[in-house]
Amino acid sequence: MRIEDSNQFSKQNLKLKNERERLIKDKKQEIESIRKNYNQMASDQRIIGEEKLDSVRDQNQVAIIESLNHKEARLNEIKNSLEKTGQQFAKQEKHTKLQTDANIAAIRDNYQQQLEYVHQRGRDDLEDTSNTVNELAQKVKYDNEEFIIDETAKAKNLANEISVRNDGFIQRINKQFDQRVDKLSKENSTTVKDLEREQRKEMSKLKSDHHFKLTQTDVFQQNELKSQKAFHEDTVKSRKDAFEKKYADLQKEHQGLMGRLKTKIDEELNALKSYYTKAKETIQEKGQDSFYNITKLEPNIKSDQNFYYFSIEVPKHEEETIHINAQERGITVTQNRKFDQRVEENGNTFKSKRSESLVRQFDVPEILDGTKVSRNYDLETSTLTYRIAKR
Repeated sequence: MRIEDSNQFSKQNLKLKNERERLIKDKKQEIESIRKNYNQMASDQRIIGEEKLDSVRDQNQVAIIESLNHKEARLNEIKNSLEKTGQQFAKQEKHTKLQTDANIAAIRDNYQQQLEYVHQRGRDDLEDTSNTVNELAQKVKYDNEEFIIDETAKAKNLANEISVRNDGFIQRINKQFDQRVDKLSKENSTTVKDLEREQRKEMSKLKSDHHFKLTQTDVFQQNELKSQKAFHEDTVKSRKDAFEKKYADLQKEHQGLMGRLKTKIDEELNALKSYYTKAKETIQEKGQDSFYNITKLEPNIKSDQNFYYFSIEVPKHEEETIHINAQERGITVTQNRKFDQRVEENGNTFKSKRSESLVRQFDVPEILDGTKVSRNYDLETSTLTYRIAKR
């Protein structure tokens, strides 16, 4: 018979100790992993908050630059409009001057045509008069010399009258032309002066409007810049406050989580310590209890006329570990015990196993019939009895 109780108990105690140390190590690694994950999460949140602040700042700067570009483009449009208006006034003034010059040239041409017409008519009248005088002279050449002289004088007088009349007409035409030219010059001068005055007035109004618009634009731009700057500062402050609040909340949550984890781990460690301590004490108690710590088999053998009675004290749960083999005059008693303890807690499984075999042989005077064996267990006395028939 071989007894291994002491060695098995040491191995079981060492195994429990190793399991406890491994569990404590796993919990420490889990806490360290949680701490690293939280620190990484806090760092990521800080970086994300800073990136958002930079993004908002860049967006506000882009909006301000776009607003300035838009206002600068608007000022350039106003400037170009003023330049175009000045060019239009210059073109209008040039056109008016050209039109006035054309009118004066047309009047001059008309006067020259009238003058040529008068001269031509005078020449035609003189030519007609000369022809008439010549005809009369031819007719009365030889008739009457006085008549010729009178007619010649009449012709000369008529020619002089025509000449005087033509000179008077030419003088009137010249005077009318000079008056018309003076009138047109005065009208043109007045028109040009009016245009220049209107142009100066319009330019002054445009400059005043332009200066007023520039002033308004500058004031609006300054107000817009102040508003954008204030909005930007408020946005940055609100984002910063929100980030700091969120960071503080995360810190508080982290501290609370770490506190809860520490409390939970301490509770689990205390529970494990209590369990292992209790398991160790139970094993020690069972190891010291003779009821569980059987070192040898001591059955009680009785007989009558027909049977042998084999009795042994054994716990109820070990009833099936006792086996008897009867052959001829020999009885072999065997007890095969297995100790298997299994505990599951928080997903972990703890096992404790131990086995032992106790064997004892007896010799009896009479031959036994091994095919006729019965058994009975008495709960009151915790006694297992085998009845073996005799041949």
